[in-house]
Amino acid sequence: MTSPPNSASLPSIWVSQVRHDLRTFVNHILGFSEMMLEAAREDGMDAFVPGLEEIHRLGGAVLDQIGVHLSPGRSDISAVACQALADQLRPLADTLQDRTKALLARTEQLGCDQESADLHKILGAIQQMRTFVAARLLDFGVVTPPQTSEVTPANATRLESCA
Repeated sequence: MTSPPNSASLPSIWVSQVRHDLRTFVNHILGFSEMMLEAAREDGMDAFVPGLEEIHRLGGAVLDQIGVHLSPGRSDISAVACQALADQLRPLADTLQDRTKALLARTEQLGCDQESADLHKILGAIQQMRTFVAARLLDFGVVTPPQTSEVTPANATRLESCA
C-alpha cells in the first residue's frame, strides 16, 4: 500500500484499508474473548468471567474509537483524525494488554492450558494492532510517535494481514 499524500484529507481507499486492518485485529480480540466467556460460563469458571468481560468491553471501546475517527461516511478524514485515533488507542491498548496479562497469569497459575493459549492469541492481536499503528501511521508521517510506547518505527515491522 502506498503512503497517503500530504494533503488535508487522506484518500478514502487508504482510510478504508487502515480501518479494515485495525478492525481485523479488534475482531480477533472480540472473537476470542466471546468464545472464552461462553466457555467460562458453561464450564463454571466464574472467576474468569469478570476479566473476560473487561477484555471484551475494552475491545469494543477500541472498535468504537475506530468508528468515530475513521467513519466510512466521512470524506474529510485527515492526519489530525488519525492522530486523534492513535492518541485514543494508546491508553486503551495499554489497559487491554494489562488486563489480558493479569488474566493470563491467573490461568497459567491454575494450569488452564487452553485458556492461556487463547489469551496469548488476544495478546498477539493487541501487539499486532500496536505494531500496525506504528508501522502504517508513523512511517507515513500521519501520526507522531508516542512518548512511552514499546513500539517505535525503528523496531516496528509491517503487517499486511492478521490471518
